[in-house]
Parts: sequence; C-alpha cells; structure tokens
Amino acid sequence: MARLPRDIKPLQDIHTIFRSVDNSFIFQKSETINLIFKTFERMIFKHKSKIYAWVGMSNHQHIFNQAPEGENQQEKYTQVGDMFRDCFSIFARKLNRQSKRVGGVIRDRTKTVKVYDHHQALTLLIYIFLNPVRAGIVRHPKDFLNHNFAMYAYGPAHCMYKKQARIFTFHPAYLALGLGWKTRRRKFMWLVEKALKTWGLQKLIGISASHGLGRNQHRIHYEDFVRFATAWIPNKFEIGPAPPQR
Repeated sequence: MARLPRDIKPLQDIHTIFRSVDNSFIFQKSETINLIFKTFERMIFKHKSKIYAWVGMSNHQHIFNQAPEGENQQEKYTQVGDMFRDCFSIFARKLNRQSKRVGGVIRDRTKTVKVYDHHQALTLLIYIFLNPVRAGIVRHPKDFLNHNFAMYAYGPAHCMYKKQARIFTFHPAYLALGLGWKTRRRKFMWLVEKALKTWGLQKLIGISASHGLGRNQHRIHYEDFVRFATAWIPNKFEIGPAPPQR
C-alpha cells in the first residue's frame, strides 16, 4: 500500500521520530550529538523551523519541532519531508566520515505526528522527556543527559549543553502555564511528577503513531491521545494564551 501523504501545514507543530537504519546505537557518542545539534541549526536557520524539545536515545531521536515555513507562504501544505531529507542527508555523510562507516544512517521515512493545542503539546513534552525512564535508563528525566528537559524544569541557564540555549525555543504551551518563570517551572514539574506516578511509563500509541498506518487506525489512535491529553491536566491550571516572546 502506498504511504499516505503528510498533509502538514507550514509552521505546524509536529512530533518527529527518526531511527538508525539498523537500530544500531549510533547516537550515543558526544561527537554524534554535536552533529545532531548542527543538523538542528540547519533546520532552524535554513528552513525557518523552531525546535521545542529533543530527546536523544542511542538508536532513535525524538524532536518536538515546527514544520518549515515553506518558500511560498500561500502554500496549503509544506513539504516537511524535504527538510528532513536535506538535513539528515548531510548528517549521514558527516557521521559516516567521522565514524569511518558506509551505508545508510537514518531509516527512509521518519514518523511525524501533528500537534494542535496546548494540552497536546504539554502532554507530548512530558511524554518524550520520560522516554529514558520508560526505557529503564534512569528513574527521573533530570538524570538523563541527552535532552533539553533541564531548560523546562530549571530554566535556560541549566541546559546540559551550551548550544542548547540558541537551538531550543520554549513552546507557547509552557509559557501559557503562568506569567513568571517560577510559576511555569513549578507547574511543569508538578505535571511531570504526576505523569511519573500515573501514565508516564505507558506507551501512548497515538502520540507517535506512524503515518504509514491506515487512515482509520491512525485517526483512532490519535483521537485517543487527544482525549487523554485534554483529560489528565487539571482544570485548575487554566492554561491561557502564551504571552508574547521578546
């Protein structure tokens, strides 16, 4: 069956997952992380994309990012695949040269799932930050190195890598948690702890379901995720519009 088109609009929020071609642990070296950051910089400065969150596992990577703006602002859909092919092909060439290996690096097609509102965005942020916990690597996301969790939990000054401060952007859903950084961090960490005690160790299919699934199956999984994301965050949070970023 032919793969479904990715009808992703320019500047739409998306959750992207890419894996090594043979599930080998090629992403764990610090030199490889530096190449990933350079790839992110290309996505940001060439394709005008924003990157909100990243979790780097040994054989796959999670990115919560924004679809490229596109050459024509009147376009109905953006060719998000073109951005990934451009960036990951360069990443693959550099990694092969650096590691003295040959052949493919990234699987042919990434998984890309659309994100629409603040509840979904907050749920996704926490879900991908808890990925190392679900994998049994650490007991708490604060103990994992290769992600930008510390930026959300403690502020941009606490980024694990210096480059993170210029690469990652706070998602508007996080900014909408309160007017001040103290309030935002407190609410975000409360949600993280709640997730750890309740659903955080479970796999939510709709949050990372491949577009290669049939339309009906994908829609059902995604609708389950949307309902869940709306229900688990307490009403007392009163998530409002994000304040303007300066």
